[in-house]
Amino acid sequence: EPATRAPVVLVYSKDYVKILDRHHKHGERMQLWEALSSAYGLFSCPSRIRVIEPRMASFEELEQFHTAEYLTYIKHNSISAKEAEFDQKKRDELQELGLIDDCYLFEGLFEYMQWVAGSTLTAAKVLVEGKAVVAINWGGGRHHAMPSMASGFCYVNDIVLGILELLNAFDRVLYIDVDVHHGDGVEHAFKYSNEVFTLSFHRHGPGFFPGTGAIVDFGKGEGAYCNLNVPLDKGITDGQYIRIFSRVLTAVTSRFQPKAVVMQCGCDSLAPDKLGGGFNLTSRGLAACLAKVLGFKLPTLLLGGGGYDPTTVSRCWTLLLATAARVKLESQIPEHQRYERYGPTFDLHTQPVPTRPNLNTASSLAKLAEGIRVFLIRMQIACTDANRKDKTPENGGVTSTSASMRHDDRNSATLGSEKVSNSNTCGDPPDAKSERNGEEEASERATRTQGSNPRAVEETSSGMKQKPSAGMKKQFKSSKRRKRQTDGITRKRSKQSLSVFQFEPEECD
Repeated sequence: EPATRAPVVLVYSKDYVKILDRHHKHGERMQLWEALSSAYGLFSCPSRIRVIEPRMASFEELEQFHTAEYLTYIKHNSISAKEAEFDQKKRDELQELGLIDDCYLFEGLFEYMQWVAGSTLTAAKVLVEGKAVVAINWGGGRHHAMPSMASGFCYVNDIVLGILELLNAFDRVLYIDVDVHHGDGVEHAFKYSNEVFTLSFHRHGPGFFPGTGAIVDFGKGEGAYCNLNVPLDKGITDGQYIRIFSRVLTAVTSRFQPKAVVMQCGCDSLAPDKLGGGFNLTSRGLAACLAKVLGFKLPTLLLGGGGYDPTTVSRCWTLLLATAARVKLESQIPEHQRYERYGPTFDLHTQPVPTRPNLNTASSLAKLAEGIRVFLIRMQIACTDANRKDKTPENGGVTSTSASMRHDDRNSATLGSEKVSNSNTCGDPPDAKSERNGEEEASERATRTQGSNPRAVEETSSGMKQKPSAGMKKQFKSSKRRKRQTDGITRKRSKQSLSVFQFEPEECD
């Protein structure tokens, strides 16, 4: 390892671990991670990993994203959902702030929020000051929290606060989310911003929390085409996920050109997590994705996130810490105080579930790839427009850039599945109609040919029925032949669905 490389900075202390484990859904996962990482000696290699103490965020720092009313209520109230059952007014207050059901109040909650946010701000500050290439806060990654509402076990959106800190030094930040749930809070915060690109790989479908994260949600206003959702289905495997992740990330990075990266490393996307979304990923898979991110050699902030099987989280974050620090770990877990929790395999690496069905079919992945391809074409056009140089008398020839495409430009052109010409305008956002391809297109062609069916009778103006002509029969046979050819191409593309996740820069030239 080059001597010039800054060490990985880990924001951690024993007191911080105890505070994090107050969370009612996280149990002892941080204590298990602490013990396992210590057993591997990761806290004893300062040339690779430098540990720094976390701090508490102030009320004013939390206000950079959250409302004063929301923060004040949590700070001065400790009533629980059970206590509010007989007080409708209190229950309504809790419901409005999301402090009920999965996000009920608990003792020391506001202090917990301050420590989580402060630790992420500490890590971000290290990157801003250039003291490390990678900074880590496994206690962070609370991506569901909204400005005035808790959601999905998340009370404070430390990710948003960390990104805002990074923007003090880096003008473009790429946010990557590999949690099984969509990072709705972060997307909400930056959907109008062209300084932050949010990229989320998650499960998406009817009834699955939080219900957002469709591919058609691409940002708004100046933030148009600065948000890409990659919705996946249950059972996706390492091979599929890594290939999709790698190729989409490469395409986005080449276009957005970020100066810093934030990655949320939720572990509920791993196969053993019972509260997750049924993905079939392993810790090796997420480590491979992290290695891809680190390969860009950009200042990188790594945060935790979901994960409700404590030993799975412990295994994964230990492996990811070692991956970031370029430390090779043995698969056999060392004996230590919590050793028995990792039986019967005592293996560092988590395993997939062999019997879990994979709903990510060749056809569905081909359709997803086409949707992403359309997005990337429009993103490239938007980036080209934003970077046009406008010489004006006021700036004496100094170039000025537009943060995003003009709205009249964006709405003046259309883009379906047809070829896109190189221009400084782009069409309406991708939607369900514009994403049709493959078998759906073949079905449409078949429908369009029904009017030429020689067996179909036609009404004349006099009401008499007319037999099909020889020309109509010939046209019908020709359309059937074209349909067979189209169906053959569609089946071939479906079989090679993963290969279509190849987004070359020349596609947007």
